Amino acid sequence: MGEAAVELVRPEQRSLEAPLKMQGQMAFPPRLALFAEEAGIVASIFAKPGQNVRKGDSLLLLRNAALEAELLGARIRYEEARKDSAVLAARMSKAEAERTLLKKQFDRIARKYGRVASVTLEKYDEAETAYLKARADYEMTRAELLHADEALQLARQNLELLEAR
Repeated sequence: MGEAAVELVRPEQRSLEAPLKMQGQMAFPPRLALFAEEAGIVASIFAKPGQNVRKGDSLLLLRNAALEAELLGARIRYEEARKDSAVLAARMSKAEAERTLLKKQFDRIARKYGRVASVTLEKYDEAETAYLKARADYEMTRAELLHADEALQLARQNLELLEAR
C-alpha cells in the first residue's frame, strides 16, 4: 500500500468563493420559558403569539396584590409624614413668633426693672420664665421638625423605590 500525504492546517474563518448547497432542517425550540421577578396575576398581554419582540419589550402586565398594598401603604406613610412636617413647620413659626414677642416683653421689663422700682422682682421673674419656656418650646419644636423632615425624606425614598419596582 502506498503512503498518502497528509497536510495539517489550522482552522480559520474566511469567505467561500462558491456557495454551498446543503440539505437539512433548522429546528427552533417550540417554547421559551419566561419568568417574572415578582409573583402576580396576568392582567394584560401586550405581545401576540409569533410576534417579534426585543429585549426590554413589555410582554405582559402582572397584578401583585401584596406589592400594590405595600405601595399604597408607602404612599399613605409619605402623605402622613408630609402633613406632620407641615403641622410642625406651622408650630415652629408660631413658637418663633411667641419667643420673639416674649423676648421683647422680657427685655422691656428688664430695662424698667433696672431703672424704676415700679417693676417687682416677681413680675421680672414671670417674664423671664415665660421667655425661657417659649425658647425651650421653640427648640423642641425645631428638633421635632428636623425629625419629621428626616422621616418625610425616608418615606419619599421608600415610595420611589416601590414605584420603581
